[in-house]
Amino acid sequence: MNGALYPITLKDKKLRFKASVPEGGSADVRFRFEFKPYPDVNPTYDADSITVSGDTHKEYSINLPNQGSKTFSSLILFIVTQDVGVTITDVEIVDRPSNSSTPTTQTTTTASKVAEFSEAFGGATIADSVFTVPNGAQSWAGFANMNTALYPITIGTDKKLTFKASVPEGGPADVRFRFEFKPYPNVNPAYDADSITITGDTHKKYSIELPSQGSKTFSSLILYIVTRDVGVTITDVKIE
Repeated sequence: MNGALYPITLKDKKLRFKASVPEGGSADVRFRFEFKPYPDVNPTYDADSITVSGDTHKEYSINLPNQGSKTFSSLILFIVTQDVGVTITDVEIVDRPSNSSTPTTQTTTTASKVAEFSEAFGGATIADSVFTVPNGAQSWAGFANMNTALYPITIGTDKKLTFKASVPEGGPADVRFRFEFKPYPNVNPAYDADSITITGDTHKKYSIELPSQGSKTFSSLILYIVTRDVGVTITDVKIE
């Protein structure tokens, strides 16, 4: 009961914590923000659930969209998966900066042209600048671009998507990108670019050809790590 946290306001924030499942496996957890403790709970906000996997204590984060002028003086943790023990420490609410040294944001004069995959969903995780989709994550887990300055994207002529990537632990991992009309559920028309294999711990440039999509426009760009439980560092994602 750390009352010094309150009141909480959510404007360009993220919730960050460290967690593990001591017995292995995975467990879904979620956080709920309430106006005050029960029964005076409204307005409330339920953050996206996230899957904690493995007995290694590592960092997870959940992006918290702007909640305007609402204030919250009650923060609740729920372990969604029953009968599974989860260790959770270092829970904090921090600023979600527009510029940082993480792979999802670039320190460059052309930052508005660089994708910012800072929204993990479906149990995917971003920890220590590494993107991972654990084995226990949802089939649709991935990472959404939050740099809205990129939108709308048009691929009226043949283009290419370029980025730099590496697999810190060495081995290969397949990744792919998906263009959607708008965020879920209004996703069509959509276009799935070819998947590509990232190899080795050397951070190097990759590119994917994007054939013309005519007059279609896209306002949602998603990154998927196809290979499960393998961390991948990805930076400098651009459409050229």
